[in-house]
Amino acid sequence: MRPRFRVVSIRAGGIAEGIRPVSLGPMTILGSRWAATVLTVVAAAAPAVPASAAPAPPPGPGMVGDVAGAVTGLADSVLDRQGACTAAYRVTNSWHDGFEAEVTVRAGAREISGWTVEWTLAPGQRVTQLWNGTLSVSGQQVAVRNVSFNATVPARRSVTFGFSVSGPAAKAPSLRCTSP
Repeated sequence: MRPRFRVVSIRAGGIAEGIRPVSLGPMTILGSRWAATVLTVVAAAAPAVPASAAPAPPPGPGMVGDVAGAVTGLADSVLDRQGACTAAYRVTNSWHDGFEAEVTVRAGAREISGWTVEWTLAPGQRVTQLWNGTLSVSGQQVAVRNVSFNATVPARRSVTFGFSVSGPAAKAPSLRCTSP
C-alpha cells in the first residue's frame, strides 16, 4: 500500500533562536541570526493505494507533490518578512589552530543588488583570508560586503564567499544579512 496525503494547511510558526537551518528536501529555510522558521504541515490521510495498482497519476492540487510548491511559496513569504536576503554559515575545513568556512547569501522572492553579512567573531578568532567579498573588521565585529561580480543575486538564488580563521573553533555565529 502506498500512503497518500492531502495537504490541509501549511503555516509558519515562531522563530526559534539558535536553531540551525531546517532542511526540507532540496530546500533549506533560514532566518537571520541562525533562527530557523518552524513550519507545520497538517495533512489528512487519503485512502491508501495498493502498490500493485497502476502507476499513480502525477500529484494534483492538494496532494503530496503540491507540498513543495506551497512550502517554497511560504519560504519566499518568510524571506520577504525577514529581509531581502539570508545568510547560512558552514565550516568546510578545520585544523588544530584554525578553520575555513563558507557563507551562502540567498535572495528572497526579489533580486537584490548589493549585500552585507555581519557577525561577531568568537574570542581569540581572527580572519586571515577572505575570498568573493570585501572584509571590514572592527574589534570582533566582522562585515563582508559583495564584490562587483557577485553583487546582484537573482530571486531565490545564492552566492557564496569564504574565509579562513586563525584561532579556536566555536559554535556557528549569528549572521545578519542586509541588502540596500
